[in-house]
Order: sequence, then C-alpha cells, then structure tokens
Amino acid sequence: MNALRNDDRALKDRAHLLMRKGKLEAAAEVYVDLISRNNKDPALRLHHAELCDRLNRKDRAVASYQVAAHLLVRSGHEARARAALNAGLRIAPKDPGLRRALRDLCPPPKLSLVPRPISYFDFEIIPDDEALTEPHFIAGEEWSEVPLSNAGAGLNNRTVSQRPPERPRARTRER
Repeated sequence: MNALRNDDRALKDRAHLLMRKGKLEAAAEVYVDLISRNNKDPALRLHHAELCDRLNRKDRAVASYQVAAHLLVRSGHEARARAALNAGLRIAPKDPGLRRALRDLCPPPKLSLVPRPISYFDFEIIPDDEALTEPHFIAGEEWSEVPLSNAGAGLNNRTVSQRPPERPRARTRER
C-alpha cells in the first residue's frame, strides 16, 4: 500500500514538474494515469480539469469538473462542489448536465404562497404637534427656540434652536 502511495506521489511530482516546464500535454496524460489509479480523489479531477481547460479540451474539462463536484458532494463539501460546477459553467455556460447538477445541489428556497405584510413605518413613534413646539431635551440638556431676528439682520420671524451655555465641570484628580 505504501509503495502505491509513493508511486502516486512520484507521478504527482512529475505532473507538477511537467506543468512548470510548460509541457501540458504530458502533464494531462500523467493526470489521466493518476485518475485511473485513484478515481475517488476530487483534487486529481480538479487539476485535470484545469489542464484540459488550458489545452482547450472543453468537453474533458467539463466532465472532470462534474465528476469532481460529485465526489466533493459525497465527501460532504457542498461549497467546493458548487465552486467546481461554477468553474465548469464558466467554460461551457449552456451545458445542461452542469446546470442540472448545480440546480440539484442548490435547490431554490421554498416560498410561502401568501407573503407576510411588511411595515416600514412605526406610526407610534411619530411625535404629535405639541411635542414639536415644546422645548427639546437632547442628551440631558434643554434646547429652546430663539427668534432669528436677534441673531442678525435680514432674518424676519424665523427661529433657530440655541444651545444653553455650558456649566463648568468639577475637576477630578488624576492618579
């Protein structure tokens, strides 16, 4: 069993080296050999799909992405499976098998037949007219209306809120 794993590791290293050298055809053949030895590994399928995409083998890339998504779902990785299907749809956006697999993986949310009414306004918090004309309390300070005619020339019969003068605060000793 260990010898088989060492052979797989050596083949993966060889495929990686071939990819770095730019020999994508040979690397794809190595991945096909790896997949035939270990057909339950979704990572091998994803690498093979990326290589096929680079080599413009769209059908093989889509098939590898779809098988990788199936293996990922079986191992409990739905988000990664969705990502693999979306990568396949990037290559072939109208592929019915990928669209069906994505639809099966992400069913639409169940909607109720009668929507609940949504209220955007709470009419109980709207103040009445008397509350608008009385002095206001903001952060514990009283504000009152002052005619603007006292503030400057040319402003007739308009009022503005004026903040009361601040009281001196008691100083505290720093430790």
